[in-house]
Amino acid sequence: MKQKTFLISHLLLLGVIMIFLLSACNRTRLDNPFVAEPGKQAVAIGNAKKGPAYHLRLVRAISDTFPAFVFDIVKMDKQEMLEIGLQYTYTITISCQENPELISQAFEVTSLIDNINEHEISFVDIDFDGYLDIEIKYTKSTGNNYFDYYRWDSIAGKYEETAFFHLLHSGYQLFPDTKQMISTNDYGTSYTRRLYQLMDGEYVALRYEYAVVLRFPGGYEWLVYIKSENREIHSERCTYEEYYDISPERDNVLRYGMEEVISQEEAYELLVNRFGIATILGEGESSVSEFPLSFTFEEMVVVYDIPCYSFRLSWAVENHHWLFADEVFVMPDGTIFSSDRTS
Repeated sequence: MKQKTFLISHLLLLGVIMIFLLSACNRTRLDNPFVAEPGKQAVAIGNAKKGPAYHLRLVRAISDTFPAFVFDIVKMDKQEMLEIGLQYTYTITISCQENPELISQAFEVTSLIDNINEHEISFVDIDFDGYLDIEIKYTKSTGNNYFDYYRWDSIAGKYEETAFFHLLHSGYQLFPDTKQMISTNDYGTSYTRRLYQLMDGEYVALRYEYAVVLRFPGGYEWLVYIKSENREIHSERCTYEEYYDISPERDNVLRYGMEEVISQEEAYELLVNRFGIATILGEGESSVSEFPLSFTFEEMVVVYDIPCYSFRLSWAVENHHWLFADEVFVMPDGTIFSSDRTS
């Protein structure tokens, strides 16, 4: 009898405990959004797994005249599946702690890179205007990668929110004096090089270089071609060592279309020696007055498929001020053209 009473008392105690646990569980269900709102359960769990947002902060002085800018790169909860992989969206927020009124900007960029780091976002003066532009790696593959370039707009005082340039390369070389770029695509056993010329604020592809292997008993040689869009400009045979050790002449053919070229300084000297003084007849054509001329290099201009030095020609009016007279071009071989393309 005592054993039966003991068993019943234990069963009653167990029942009280179960009722208490069920009551606590119900309260938990009402307070728990994962259970109370089934429609949001997957989203809430997904967010819980992601943890804190990815955040990269970089500080850069974009020019000698600006204080340092703070670049906050934050990965957004915004993804898109493309044929080439999963594309991620990042927000770049730019501020200036030293002078908050100088810039306050935020815009979105995309990349196939999951968690961009300092190796995938760089700063380079891609348009040679004295301000650093933003370079963002787009693909995450090894070897050749796509890069997007976001340019600083010095007039608006902010970065352009649309990529200025989209380029595939494994590396590049910039030539600030002529506003040119040579990009390289490396394919392991060979590479191609392409020349881009900055004209009117945009990069234009002018020429490209590639090579084929000529095999013969006992060895092989490289046959290097340099072509423009419409014609072959140059070809040469070289050894393996010569192919990778690029000569100045081969570089000149790619950049200018010819092996022997003059520099910008030499082009300026040619103009001064040829047109240093302007001779003007007087009113009755009985007297002659001489006025000094000035030549100012502006940019490279493509004439007959060749990048040429473009100079602004001005002359002094009554020794008071300079007046624009014409635009003069000097080809890399020293040939001089006026604005109407006549020598």
